[in-house]
Amino acid sequence: VLLELERGDVDYGVVDAAAFQALQARFKADRSRFHVARETTVAYLALNTQRPLFENNPQLRRAVSYALDRPELARQFGVGGAVPTDEYLPPGFPGYRDAHLYPLQGPDVAAARKLAQGHLRSGTVVYLACPSSDCRDRAVIVAQNLEKIGLHVEIRAGYGQYVLAGVKGFMPAKLLDLYRV
Repeated sequence: VLLELERGDVDYGVVDAAAFQALQARFKADRSRFHVARETTVAYLALNTQRPLFENNPQLRRAVSYALDRPELARQFGVGGAVPTDEYLPPGFPGYRDAHLYPLQGPDVAAARKLAQGHLRSGTVVYLACPSSDCRDRAVIVAQNLEKIGLHVEIRAGYGQYVLAGVKGFMPAKLLDLYRV
């Protein structure tokens, strides 16, 4: 996509943060060729509450929300690419309410550890990520955040992770091994 955009072969393209920054640097003075259109997109960390670690474990799920470094995760989308939030709905959408549920300036590791204490169970998390370097970089940040509260994160990346994650109860180990990093 990056090469097609640079050559002018396509009019529109979605690129990762590194490619966006390269395009921005190359065409910043040429407003006829480079336009940025902000889109409302939600990036989130889905916790599988059907698996033993998070099932009936609201304390650990809340601990994860306190442990995440939202500003660092937002930076992974490139300059101006994302805004840290703790809300599902963006400002301006019906029902939006800026409730300030979780820390937006950085993780609150002390609160996260307190919530996680006694609720870590197996202590192992399997993180399904897309295979791009951007997705893996974000997965590593999440893993580092969660290790601070006592969870070990095993990152598995592959093209089929969304299919696997979207089918309730379908997580055969042999298929997941195909997506191991």
